Amino acid sequence: MTRLLAKAIIVLSLSLLACSSHSDNPALTPMSTSAGNIEQLIFEQEEERQRAMAKRDIETISRLCSDDFISVNEEGGIATKAQDIE
Repeated sequence: MTRLLAKAIIVLSLSLLACSSHSDNPALTPMSTSAGNIEQLIFEQEEERQRAMAKRDIETISRLCSDDFISVNEEGGIATKAQDIE
């Protein structure tokens, strides 16, 4: 169980970093993000993505995730950004 959680956190972190690297928000650029708030930024972006998914907010999902974004659910299922938006 612990290994699964660790893997999920790693996948989530990498996914969110990929999403934020394509953001047009200057506050999220690597130069402006200090080491102390990266973890908080990841959690905030993931919460915003989850809210957008629950509301089917396509505009927010598109803003947060790059076109090559891939999500992995708790059961190991994989979905592209386009599949998540459907």
